[in-house]
Amino acid sequence: MSKWLKQCRLELRMILRNPLFALLPVVYNLIFLFFIFSIQAAEKPGTFGDIFEFNAILHTLSLGPVMLLGIISVRRDIGKPSFEWNRSLPISFSMMMSAKYIVGQLYLLLFTLPAYTIMYFSLVRQPVPAEAVWRQYLQLMLQSEISYLVTLALAMLLAVCIGGRVVYLIGFCAWMFGTFFMDIFLISQMGWDMLRTFHLNQFFLSSDLMSGEIWGYDLYQSELAISWRFVLAFTVLMLVVSLLLINLKRPTMWIKWWWLGAFMSVLIAAAGLNSYLSLWQERSSAIREMLADPTLYSASSAYAADPSIPEVSLRPTISSYDISLKRRDDDRLQLSARMTIPASSWNKASVFPMTLHRDFHVERVNVKGNQVEYRRQGDQLSLVLPRDASGELEVIIEYFGKPGDYLPRETKKRSLFSIGGEVKLPSYMAWYPLAGEQSLYFKHGHPDDAINRAVSFRRMLFPPVDFSLTVEGYPNPVYASIREWSRDDGIQRFKGEQVEGVTLLGSRNLIQYHSPDIPAKMITTPYNMAYAQTQLEDFAQKYKYFSSWVSEMPKQDVQVFYSDSGYDVNPYNGYMESDLIISPVYYYYDFDVNSLPGEWMNALLFGNQNGFYRDGRKQQEDVRNVISSLFWYMYYREEKGLTDIQIEEQYSWARSVQFLFGWVDQETDPDKIRQKMVSQVAKAMKEGKTTQVKALLNEFYSAGLRLPDKQEAVYRPEEPVTYTQWQQRWNEIVESPGGK
Repeated sequence: MSKWLKQCRLELRMILRNPLFALLPVVYNLIFLFFIFSIQAAEKPGTFGDIFEFNAILHTLSLGPVMLLGIISVRRDIGKPSFEWNRSLPISFSMMMSAKYIVGQLYLLLFTLPAYTIMYFSLVRQPVPAEAVWRQYLQLMLQSEISYLVTLALAMLLAVCIGGRVVYLIGFCAWMFGTFFMDIFLISQMGWDMLRTFHLNQFFLSSDLMSGEIWGYDLYQSELAISWRFVLAFTVLMLVVSLLLINLKRPTMWIKWWWLGAFMSVLIAAAGLNSYLSLWQERSSAIREMLADPTLYSASSAYAADPSIPEVSLRPTISSYDISLKRRDDDRLQLSARMTIPASSWNKASVFPMTLHRDFHVERVNVKGNQVEYRRQGDQLSLVLPRDASGELEVIIEYFGKPGDYLPRETKKRSLFSIGGEVKLPSYMAWYPLAGEQSLYFKHGHPDDAINRAVSFRRMLFPPVDFSLTVEGYPNPVYASIREWSRDDGIQRFKGEQVEGVTLLGSRNLIQYHSPDIPAKMITTPYNMAYAQTQLEDFAQKYKYFSSWVSEMPKQDVQVFYSDSGYDVNPYNGYMESDLIISPVYYYYDFDVNSLPGEWMNALLFGNQNGFYRDGRKQQEDVRNVISSLFWYMYYREEKGLTDIQIEEQYSWARSVQFLFGWVDQETDPDKIRQKMVSQVAKAMKEGKTTQVKALLNEFYSAGLRLPDKQEAVYRPEEPVTYTQWQQRWNEIVESPGGK
């Protein structure tokens, strides 16, 4: 043992006496220090992602010195022929190599340990919870050290196998290929995600699944464990092979044992690789099965282009849901869905079509208390109704499964999942039975060799329903796009009336903040909490203004889901889903114009306004979009005290007022009706008729300014407002001497 410790001290002196190796940790930590001190979590969102991205770049660059260290340490006294005399020393090669490897790892701690410690104490001094920072500290530290383990072993193996100075060039190529080339070209461009485990540090620069506070490390924990087991086994294999090759150069009585060790290492590494490949085999099989599914349409088909096929008004509907969801310890979900089907929806048909995600398996179906047969193919579920059925039907479907897909062409790979406390069950992935046959996936690519979510190409249909949901078994609270009524003993109950789709979200890193000023709740992440609070204060100011005069503004509690996870929870329907405003971090709104609370307020006032741009119709035929913009015109004039010129200069980019100032369209508005209407309001306010203008806007708000598109209008119809109608009511309310 004393010989080994003396060898370790010798190796450490050799490293620290090298000016380059002595200076590199200092430079690394100074760069990290300057970056961390430049971060202000309360001033901008996405701090976690910024730290992860910067660390990915810096750590990947640090692998170059690691490769150099491994090569130099071996060539210094083992690889060079001029040092053959050291083979006569009473020190075995295993002692020398182990000392080099251990000392090298201790030296590399000078890179990561100070840097991440600086990060920890810097962030906890800011308004970031210490628990969240500590989790990130451990995650980055573990991944970094595993990366250094395998990279140093690879460098030492190269130095043993390759003689001459060409090994430095080979080492440089191995560094570049194992990081940047593999990341950018093989994984990101070619889509060979299976190679992720062969990346030297698995900090990916172009796209990474771990860069979000939620649905990152916790979601991929089992996959990372399988990958890291293989990486560690492969590291041991490289070290054993290095020792075997060195020992072949001089006689030793232990050579048979080294051959046995190498053989056992190969078996262990092969077992680790087999576990990893089994994971990808399962994913590939699922994709091939979906591609062979005849019920899946192509993204270029007519059905994808026009979701009104068949006609929306002829689709079956469900009037109410009562769903019970229980998570088991093995992540299996056990669900029971009690539904009410109106008589007009099934109309004496023998089969009622439904859609349920293919990862769920149906146990039994009851219709009016009697068990019935059903047919299942892909995501389609067809219930065989009893011949004597009549009137309104009560249907109970009991089903279970482990929801989760993997789509290589998608940026974040997964559309739905429920793993531990990490939950994403969006309405558009049919985690509960939906009425009618709706596509959840489309075949995509040329030829159709990939699978994408159907919602990426078109909206899905969600007729308004009454919804009740009970959830239990999760280690942390989950959040739904309908209101939570109670929470006790790990059981949460949600209810909503006439809601359009229900999404369930959850993560260990989600926290909830209640506004002290307005009935609003912010669901966000620890790193974004301070910034989200400032945004919520701005939202409260806008809420107070509009609630002071908009008579029928929604009064229910407002939920805002604000996250930088990168997962588009509702990529097509926009901000509002039932009672939840879904708001991922958008670079434009968060950084360029800092107007995210305005988008939240607009969603609360008018919903998603999917028909805002009116599909080429003449402006004089429908001025609802202009009227809704006038609400914001009133806000900027009254609350902000801005003039028309200032509004145009500062906010003409905003959808809320761009139709009034920044949007000129000679084809649909040749008569400049938008400008006429804003001039009317400006003139009336100047004449002291602000109250009358608000009364007029309230009247049209009560009639409806949510601007549904053609699909929504089937279930929530809204009459257009012509310019003639506007003028008529304007004259009666604002211009008339006896007006309100």
